[in-house]
Parts: sequence; structure tokens; C-alpha cells
Amino acid sequence: ALPGVTEAALVSGPPLSNSHDGRSFEVEGAPPKAPNAQDPIVLQLVATPGYFETMGITLLAGRFFQEQDNRPDSERTVIINESFAAHFWPGQNAVDKRLRFQGAQDWMRVIGVTRDVKHYGLEQPMRPGVYVPYGRARATGMFGVVHTQGDPLSLAPAIREIVRTADAALPVYDIRTMPQLVRRSMVLRLIYSWMFTV
Repeated sequence: ALPGVTEAALVSGPPLSNSHDGRSFEVEGAPPKAPNAQDPIVLQLVATPGYFETMGITLLAGRFFQEQDNRPDSERTVIINESFAAHFWPGQNAVDKRLRFQGAQDWMRVIGVTRDVKHYGLEQPMRPGVYVPYGRARATGMFGVVHTQGDPLSLAPAIREIVRTADAALPVYDIRTMPQLVRRSMVLRLIYSWMFTV
């Protein structure tokens, strides 16, 4: 409802945030592994409906989260990235496949596949990723992501006030634009370039 904001959502780790919430999953119908091969640790992110639209993340197959995915009585659903699909179901349509947390009983159905998004840095390798709807999982902290018309930092005071009105105990800090996160992720490259130049 804030003028100038076109989309807003919450996520446990936005792109280039370098969070380390890795999980192991059991995957239904995955091809047999080679001897001594280990499945990768999968990046798990918790997201509200609207997150992918807010960040402009491309949907390759299926659909994004909707409010119905948050309800405790609804089917358990997840969205995966293309690296997850390529690793566990190479050459297959991953939509409607099932996976579950290592050792858990409840299966979760894949409802969407997204384009890969760099999470640990522009030069870091991609990692398979799973997005879980916020209503079916909890995270220790959440990032608000906002897509705006015009300068996003100009809306920071109004966004702080909205959060304070909702819950005065919630801290709002480290507000950054995506270009700032991109520059921060490249700091080592810039340092090495400077040293090489010197």
C-alpha cells in the first residue's frame, strides 16, 4: 500500500546474502548415485508469496507460491531451482516430483522450478536450492525485499515506520539496494585487481 512500492515480500536469505542454511533432502525417483558419491548440501530458503515476483526471478516451469501454500491444512509444497532439478532429476520434468527433509515422514511436492540465482557471490559455484513457503517453515530471521519505482532508499524511513507500527520490537537494519549487494559480493575481486595494478 506504500506509494512507490510495486511488490514486497519476505525471504530468509535474498540473493548474494551469503547465508548458510543448508539441508539434506531425500528425493523420490532420483537416479542411482555412483559408488561413494554424496548428494550436495542444498540451500534451503523460506519465502512468502510474492518473493519471486518482487525479485524478478524467472519461473521455468510450474507456478510460484500462493497464499494457499501457507495454510497448515494444505498440501506441503516447495519450489526448486534449476540446479536442484538438473542434479536430482536430469532430463526430466521436476514439477510434481516429491522430496522431503532427511529423516522426515512428510513428502513435499514440487510446484515450480526457477532460474538459478547467485546466493553466495557472483563468482561462487551454484548450489541446488529449495524454497519452502513461510507458513510451513520458520526461519530465525527474515529479510524484507521491496521493489520500488524510483530510488528505493528514499522509501526506507516509511518502511521502517510501517514495521515499527506492526511490531515495535522488530529491528530494521542493514538496508541495502541490490546494486550495493552486487558491489559488496565483488569486493575481493576489486581488492585483487587493485593489488595487481599496484
